[in-house]
Amino acid sequence: MNCYFYVLTISLISLMTSAPTIAQQSLYGTITDEKGEALAGASIKVLRKDDYISGTSTDYKGKYRISLDPGFYKVVLSYVGYRDSLIAEMEIIPHEEKLLNIELRQDKNFEYPPITTKCFMGMIPSLPVDETSQGINTKSEKLGQPSKPN
Repeated sequence: MNCYFYVLTISLISLMTSAPTIAQQSLYGTITDEKGEALAGASIKVLRKDDYISGTSTDYKGKYRISLDPGFYKVVLSYVGYRDSLIAEMEIIPHEEKLLNIELRQDKNFEYPPITTKCFMGMIPSLPVDETSQGINTKSEKLGQPSKPN
């Protein structure tokens, strides 16, 4: 019994001392606009060469955090209606957190696409009210056909 306790104690000590070597580093910061206002929902993509590694989006305060292994990365920060920001080479150093606060600028040439309801007209088939409200089963052939009055 004493031998098991000794082996367990040595195992726990070795795990606790090796934990810092397997811990990941993180990239964190805030994304704002030109006025310093937080951009909630901005996208952060992390690439190694051109391969996607990780990504996240900002919270309601414009803050983000991504855990990464040590190495060199490209970071792309974007938000609808704003110009993307590219950090071509960012080094993540072992056992350090990297702060990256970015101010995105509005894209003056960006135009939101028009929103119209015409594109949805006739695309969604309708069911007769009497069949859906009374729990009656219907067949797919009947979808989109005009309902018959009672």
